[in-house]
Amino acid sequence: MTVLPQGSEISRRRLLQFGAAAGFLLGTGSLAGCAGPTGLPGPSTLTLALNRSLVSLDNKLNQFDAAVTVQRSVRQGLTAIGPETKPILVLAERFEMTGPTEWTVRFREGIRYSDGSPVKIEDVATALKMYKQVQGSFVAGFFPEFPEVVPVDERTFKMVTKKPVPILDSLMSMILITPAAQNKPEELQEGLGTGPYVVTKYNRGAGTYSLARNKNYWGPAPKVDNVEVRFLPEESSRVIALRSGEVDVIDSITPDSRSQLAGLPGVTLQEPPASASTRSSSTSASPPTTRWPTPACARPSAWPSTASHWSRTCWWTPSPRPKASPPPASPATTRPASTFTTPKRPRPPSPNSASRTSP
Repeated sequence: MTVLPQGSEISRRRLLQFGAAAGFLLGTGSLAGCAGPTGLPGPSTLTLALNRSLVSLDNKLNQFDAAVTVQRSVRQGLTAIGPETKPILVLAERFEMTGPTEWTVRFREGIRYSDGSPVKIEDVATALKMYKQVQGSFVAGFFPEFPEVVPVDERTFKMVTKKPVPILDSLMSMILITPAAQNKPEELQEGLGTGPYVVTKYNRGAGTYSLARNKNYWGPAPKVDNVEVRFLPEESSRVIALRSGEVDVIDSITPDSRSQLAGLPGVTLQEPPASASTRSSSTSASPPTTRWPTPACARPSAWPSTASHWSRTCWWTPSPRPKASPPPASPATTRPASTFTTPKRPRPPSPNSASRTSP
């Protein structure tokens, strides 16, 4: 498993890629030179315009792509999904299988929440319990079973299951940790987290959120001081806002908008892999017209930066080609329903994006 380097910088580039706006994103302009007619609230503020209203920061209840972007900038998991679907360590410095049904996990030293309180083993146990209690939970559906947490010492614990779960390190990337005393089955709107940002203001009705740097962040400080999240449901409005410099990032644009933005000075398009854009309804008789959520909106903002650049970014997803429906299987060849399905590793977010660089 890859370890998240302690000394890596969190750049605006990675913030934009995280969480498409997920790690939160790519470009060629210098971060130090981000002055200019950007229309932003400040020289160190990143503004995201999302196609869906961000009504909750509670990951166990709300998991659409743009929501994950903001969630993971405030709260983090023991692991995250890195390149090529491989898990990387985040809050854990060790996460390894030590038996067929047993994993041994050890916290990083000095991990603290934004209020300065330490992360505890009971926080992990409570988080698992809360995710499990959510009716129809999207996250819970990935787990063949939820592990039992057994403390070993102050920073070390075991995760034990009844049957082998060989990808538990990947599955735990979806469980975001918050203090046990504040965690509950109901919605967590202002829960503490270990991420690089804290929520300073929000309006659920308008879908707006303001984030500021977490002064107690355990990792390297992010280069962007503030993040503003806005809700612009109309795609045309998002495109105009990006072109005018009113916002830095937009998500989920159609091929028509892509054509408008392609080739414009300072704009670079980030596209998801074909495997992420070919989903279609099995009951659809006509070509699908849905604008699929972009996988790039699910990358954690705390990922290390490999370049000191940033950009204005938008994501688009090409319309998938319709596929011919396969003939129905005859009763004689129909397979019986399986009683157990091997879980698949969660897909990592796409590294591709569309960007507008700062002058």
